Order: sequence, then C-alpha cells, then structure tokens
Amino acid sequence: IDGVARYYFLVSLLTVIPTIILAGRLVQCSLFDILHALWRPLLISLLMAVLVRNLYLHFDDMVGSQAWEFGMFVAAGVLAYIAINWLLFPQLMKSYATGIVRS
Repeated sequence: IDGVARYYFLVSLLTVIPTIILAGRLVQCSLFDILHALWRPLLISLLMAVLVRNLYLHFDDMVGSQAWEFGMFVAAGVLAYIAINWLLFPQLMKSYATGIVRS
C-alpha cells in the first residue's frame, strides 16, 4: 500500500501542471495568474504540514485512541494554518476579520 500511495502522489504531481494549464485556457487565465493567486495558500499549507508532521513524530502514541490523535492533529493543523497566516500576512487577516465583524 505504501508504494501505491507514493506512485499515486507522483502521478498527481505530474498531471497537476497540464490540468491547471487546460483549466486556465478554458477561463482565459494563464498559469502565472493561477500560481500567483495560489502561492500564499500553498506556502501556508506547506508550513502547516511540516508543523503537524513534527507534532506527529514527537507525540505519536501519547493518546491511546487513534480517533483522539486524529482530532488533535486536525485541530493543531487548523490552529497552525490560522497562526501562520496571521504571522506572515497580518494585513490580509485583519481585512478578513473586519469583513466578518461587519457581516
């Protein structure tokens, strides 16, 4: 199963660029425009994944139930995503917060 997951991931990486190019052509958007819109979420997601992976390596098997571990790591990921976003792009987060308060 480990090999299947690895190769599925590799194939996904190889097909993502042609997929983005094709989708971009359909909506009159270049690959650069799409990547320009996605670089912040991708950066934050990568940093969040590194943090959650490190938490997993240090705290694996501390809680008996896998369901509790899963819940804790998901919560840690959500909090990490928000915190990283707030630290790297505070002006963007302030505009989100202002929009939420107004609505």
